[in-house]
Amino acid sequence: MSADWDLEQLVERWRGPLVGLLRAGGLGAGHATELAQEVFAEAWMGRERFEGDSKDERAVGAWLRGIARNLARAGRRERARHAAADALTELADEASESPGEALDASESADRVRDAIDRLPTAERIVVRAFYLEETDTRTLAALLGRSERAVEGVLYRARCRLAEWLRAGAPR
Repeated sequence: MSADWDLEQLVERWRGPLVGLLRAGGLGAGHATELAQEVFAEAWMGRERFEGDSKDERAVGAWLRGIARNLARAGRRERARHAAADALTELADEASESPGEALDASESADRVRDAIDRLPTAERIVVRAFYLEETDTRTLAALLGRSERAVEGVLYRARCRLAEWLRAGAPR
């Protein structure tokens, strides 16, 4: 994006179309507006990386759409991580020494993260990909060059090891 543009012009020209595109993609009005604001901030901050002609609307539109897609993906990954952390917190709470003992979410998540970090490399990779990145076992098998059954076996062993460590209150 060349220096002859200013942020006000960028937002004025593209706000409506971008919010409309995001809403058509299934976002609510509020979320679409917030994401569009993030897109404009990211575009403005990274304007030196734009390699097209700032007067070429197709190029600018494609660039903004790409930024929006990347930010939306990052948001989905972040929400998935939070959901996975919540699920792991529940696992840690269930595995605590006494049935009535509940750890606070932060301590519980720390315990689970520490336990995952102690896993052998193959198990750690599979657990992180499966739970935190929501990668299915079929895709993991293809990525790792193993059978789906082998990946399921690694995942099973990792779960057993984690449950044992969390039940035993393994030191951090």
